Amino acid sequence: MTRPTCVIGKKAYTPWSLRPRLLMRRAGIDFEEARLPLYAERSNGHIAACSPCGEVQALIDREVRVQDALATAEYAP
Repeated sequence: MTRPTCVIGKKAYTPWSLRPRLLMRRAGIDFEEARLPLYAERSNGHIAACSPCGEVQALIDREVRVQDALATAEYAP
């Protein structure tokens, strides 16, 4: 079984990326964490591949992409 991936930018920039990770850890959900550089030359392309709205934090669970911290909390497998 594939683990969901929580895609974030830089942890220090926003608590919004912290909330889904804390929730999933507290719930005992096994997930991977992937960090994307926010201001690198190719960042927009990497972020768009993970998040259709072009923003991170995003949760990837197989074909499903969830882009919002609250939506991630509601969706968390």
